[in-house]
Order: sequence, then structure tokens, then C-alpha cells
Amino acid sequence: MPLEQWTNVLYAITYVCPPPRPTPAPRIHYPLVSMTPPRCSLTARLGCSTQNLSGRPRISAASRLVGGAIIAAAVVVVSAAMSGCSSWKRSGAELEAKSEATGRVLKPNFQTAVYRYIDPSTADIFLSDLPLDRLMDPKDELTDVSGNIVHFYMFIVPQAGKTPIDATACNITARHAVYSQGAMGIYAGAGFADIDAPGKARISGDLLGATLRLAEAGPAFNDPLGPSRMVGSFKADLDEEAALAIGDRLAKLAAKLPDL
Repeated sequence: MPLEQWTNVLYAITYVCPPPRPTPAPRIHYPLVSMTPPRCSLTARLGCSTQNLSGRPRISAASRLVGGAIIAAAVVVVSAAMSGCSSWKRSGAELEAKSEATGRVLKPNFQTAVYRYIDPSTADIFLSDLPLDRLMDPKDELTDVSGNIVHFYMFIVPQAGKTPIDATACNITARHAVYSQGAMGIYAGAGFADIDAPGKARISGDLLGATLRLAEAGPAFNDPLGPSRMVGSFKADLDEEAALAIGDRLAKLAAKLPDL
């Protein structure tokens, strides 16, 4: 074969026919290994694992329900506590008059508590379980209601080391008007109350004891107590207009009732 033909054959073998590809090595299949850690017996019973792949605790639905119930209960307790605290901030009174003869107790639900400033050691304090708008209406005779009006006239502010602070001491006079569907009576007496100095927007006091007896009454009034003793506590707001209106009502009632 001429040299030129041999040259063409070698060119064809080298550039036109590619060399055979090597046989690839066989693949080896390895078994898969779980990346989730095993559960301990306690967490398995609770339905939660100790951690997930991110490393943070994994909480089950049951645990979330228990936690939510605990939080809800805590909110209820705190709300109740706050509600209880707020009740101490309003004006009002918790007083009771107890009969010394029979032990019968008269404990009105006082809603109105106001006072009038007279001077640094003197004040008029009025408490009532009747609606304030009716008490302030001079045309309303209150003949269709049953209720109470209590008036304390404080003439000495108790001061430790300067004035007696004892249930047997005296720094107030007291009147207790009782309305009973048109029948009316007024108890009167004196006693001792540890009261804030007047002048503030609200004052509070503890009545250690006031002895009362029926002083004036209409013919239809049936005395439910006889000689009695009143104790309790109160908080009264500074309200001269309301205090003057209630005081004027008591004065007119006392003027028309016969003395006993």
C-alpha cells in the first residue's frame, strides 16, 4: 500500500473513531442510618421526644394543652386578685349595729359615703344605702323605701401621744336614721373612731365602737334594736354638696319626729 494511503488510515483511526470508554466501577449501596435519637421510656409515655434535628425541645399536643390550662388558671387567679384589690379603692362602709339586749344585727349595704370638711379637726361624715339622687332631692320624702342614713360628727382627730386612742374614748357623735316604708326612727349616741384628718379627697376610718339608743321615732316605727353598739369601717369622698343635702334631710326628719 502506498505511503499516502497508510497516512489516511492512521488519520481515520485516530480522529474519527474515538477510543473505547473505560468500564465504570460498580456502585456500593450503603444502608441508611436514622438521624432521630431514640426516645427514653419517660418521654415515650408522655408522647414527646427529647429533641428534634434542630436541637430544640419538641413538645407534643398533650403537653401544650396542659401548659395552656395552667396559664389560663393563673390568669383567672391574678384577675380575681386584682378585682379584689380594686374593691378596696371605692368609697363605702362596712358597719353593723348590734342589739345589746337581743343580739340582733342590722348591717346595711352602704353605697354612698361622703363627707364635708369643716376645719383641720372637724368633719361631717354621711353614709347611706339609699340612692344618692333621691337623698339629694329635697322634695322626695322617702316614704316608700327601707334604708339607712348614718351621720358621724368628728370633733377631734386622734393623734398618738396627744389624744386617747381607745374604744372607751369619744371623738364623734353618731346618728342613725332608719326608714321603713314610711315609718322612721333616729338612734343617737357617741363613740370613738380612728379617722384620717379631713381635707383629703377621701378619708377612711375605723369605728371602734359607738353606743346608740332610739332618740326620736314616729308612731308607726317599731324599734328593732333597742340599745345597740355600732362598729366597722368606712371610706368617704369629699363632697360638700352631697353632704350638705343629706345633713339638711336629717335635720328636717329630726324636727318632725317626736323625742322619746
